[in-house]
Amino acid sequence: TQRRFVADAAHELRLPLTAISLQAEGLGNVGLTAEASERLAAMRTGIGRCQALIDQLLAMARAREHLYGEPASVVVSDVLREVLESLLPAAEAKDVDLGLAEGEGVLVTAPPMAVQIILKNLLGNAIRYTPAGGRIDVLVRRGSAGVAITVVDSGPGIPADEWDRVCDPFYRCKGDDTQGSGLGLAIVRTIATNLGGHLRLGHADPSTAKGLSATVFLPD
Repeated sequence: TQRRFVADAAHELRLPLTAISLQAEGLGNVGLTAEASERLAAMRTGIGRCQALIDQLLAMARAREHLYGEPASVVVSDVLREVLESLLPAAEAKDVDLGLAEGEGVLVTAPPMAVQIILKNLLGNAIRYTPAGGRIDVLVRRGSAGVAITVVDSGPGIPADEWDRVCDPFYRCKGDDTQGSGLGLAIVRTIATNLGGHLRLGHADPSTAKGLSATVFLPD
């Protein structure tokens, strides 16, 4: 009942927020003072954060209820290209080198939407935490037990004692002041578990304990 309420509330909030966003865009076309323009920019940022949170709440509700379609044969690199296209502006704004390091043409049997949500959340997190001029690699490998999708970034990483906690909804690492919902890894772990797989976190560079390596294992 609580999950259904959250999903319904998030859905109902999307329309008025979209209307407010459009009104804010309209104000941008009117001659404003410097102070008014600054306040409008802050309002747009706040609206954007609310919209992102609502989208994540809906994604979490769908993940918990397995609402992402039927399994199919999916080429992971094809889904990755679609996700990269949507995230490219954010990566370019930080001059982040983002791409597929290996795994072209690897197939996985899973709902296409589930694979898309997994990649979008892992890459969205990586872009958010990778510093300007950093690098993000995606590696897709097929093994005897299924497919592993790994996103490796050159960001600050997550302390090992918080790897479990960061997968809890709304949990933020100590000292984390980035803008985000705190739901990305929780959504990824929920979907992976629903599909019979799991999420594993680690350091991109174990010698320095820097960067994050996030791997989703999906069975055949």
